[in-house]
Amino acid sequence: MTTRLKNGRSHATHKTDKVQDALELLNQAARAKQDELYQALEDKYQEIKQTIAEAAENGRDVLEQAKKKAEDAVDMGQEILKSKATEIDKKVHDNPWGFLGGVAITSFLLGYALRKKMS
Repeated sequence: MTTRLKNGRSHATHKTDKVQDALELLNQAARAKQDELYQALEDKYQEIKQTIAEAAENGRDVLEQAKKKAEDAVDMGQEILKSKATEIDKKVHDNPWGFLGGVAITSFLLGYALRKKMS
């Protein structure tokens, strides 16, 4: 037997309405939290995206600096090599017989050592 309230509705209907109202409130709260969560995720995504872009830019800068240093080292090495070659060329022109004798003695000793090794 169901009891009737003043407005003619039963207790069971009244309780069902309260449950429905509570569920509706929970759904509204969940939707609000869902929107907040989506916004928070979007904000974090943008932060991560910006951090990755900055890291990539820094990587490019480091790569450019390394490339510049390597080019400078190659240029300096070429300059040193050219200056040493010029210096050797000048010494050979100033004293060709000394260098020719040095080459002859070195060739003789190398040939002698290799002949002994082959025997």
